[in-house]
Amino acid sequence: MDERTKKAFDFTAESSKQMTTLATGIIALSVVFIDKVIGEGDVDMRMLQWAWLCFVGTVVFGLWMSLSLAGTLGSKTVSDAQLTTYKPNMQLPMVLQIVSFVAGIVLTVLFGWHAL
Repeated sequence: MDERTKKAFDFTAESSKQMTTLATGIIALSVVFIDKVIGEGDVDMRMLQWAWLCFVGTVVFGLWMSLSLAGTLGSKTVSDAQLTTYKPNMQLPMVLQIVSFVAGIVLTVLFGWHAL
């Protein structure tokens, strides 16, 4: 495998790990500090609950992505010339992870905006 392909796989794996780490951190922080955000007010929690589901999806799709990377790199049927991060088994979880992460961020921000 050439150096450029190695870097592509490294960056793909690192990006997936970053999103997974951020998603779990945001879930943890929002659960711990939810009483500080909503206080005594009457706040609709549905938007935050949807955000949490999106972040859980980010983690699940990130795990799927990692397993797809490992499976592709470990496959005996894929030659070095065929190795790419744009294979369908990696594209689907990659796109789903990005979409669920962005949706979770947007929903979290909107919840915070409306809770003020």
